[in-house]
Amino acid sequence: MSNSSGAGADDGPLRQALASIGSKWPRPVMDRGDLVEGYLSAEALFDDGALIGRLLEEQRRVTRDLDVKAQSAYLTIAYGNLVAIPAVGLLIGFGMVPDLAPERIGLKLLPPTRENAEKNVALRFLSAEFTTDRAELAGHPDANMVASPGEMHEAFRHQVEAHFRPLVTVLSRRSGLAASALWRLVTDSLAGVFLEAGRRFGCEEQSRAIAMTVLKQPGSPLKNREMHYFDISICDSHDEERILVTRAYRARGGCCRYYTSKEGHLCTTCVLHSDGERRRLLEASLRSKLGLAPAAI
Repeated sequence: MSNSSGAGADDGPLRQALASIGSKWPRPVMDRGDLVEGYLSAEALFDDGALIGRLLEEQRRVTRDLDVKAQSAYLTIAYGNLVAIPAVGLLIGFGMVPDLAPERIGLKLLPPTRENAEKNVALRFLSAEFTTDRAELAGHPDANMVASPGEMHEAFRHQVEAHFRPLVTVLSRRSGLAASALWRLVTDSLAGVFLEAGRRFGCEEQSRAIAMTVLKQPGSPLKNREMHYFDISICDSHDEERILVTRAYRARGGCCRYYTSKEGHLCTTCVLHSDGERRRLLEASLRSKLGLAPAAI
């Protein structure tokens, strides 16, 4: 994909789709435009050792005694979610794969506001071009057409891999954490957003299927054995045939390393849990949210 803004970029399909996604996900702020003052390209971020160091240290704000491996895990998860929300949202909601080359993604830290006391990040697509198989977009100058959903899903995977590869390389070298461990966290972020995008766009089963196609390709650094989706159903205690609710969850393939801190423990969906323990913890949480009594032992 080129860095050309393309005809009608200011009001083109990519910008319109991002605005729609923003109505479903207020964070991060997403738009299409130029790399103006205040924005830094993802490429420049990955190349700035001092800035990467400050971002790693910032992870201690959440958990104060994190070592550099856990800092790298935290940063990978946070950045993975940041990029996954617009990227997956565009694919699932609009059948579009944006240009995710690091030099074509702009980032800007936004100050807290009255409405939200936490910092926010603006993510800007510097190229208006996108890949799609949707016939209604075939005539648009920013569209790169492919013949099938399979080709579009492959384009998405290649874009994601190209975007995250330099970040994984940098963080692995700085922390000593294996690149494969960091890629697992990238996959977890994408898988979680695929699940949530399916819910928000009303196509959960389809989104889960696409995620498994994209994230389980042999030879891809995104592929790992442990990440998968599963369902938990809560039945009426007086009638086991009556299902009160069924909810889908993502089993993680990576570990955030929170358990290595003094205050830490294994997260509910941690890969280090057995399947049975993970299910028990999630069912207990779901029951609590629904105001139901704990499951009978």
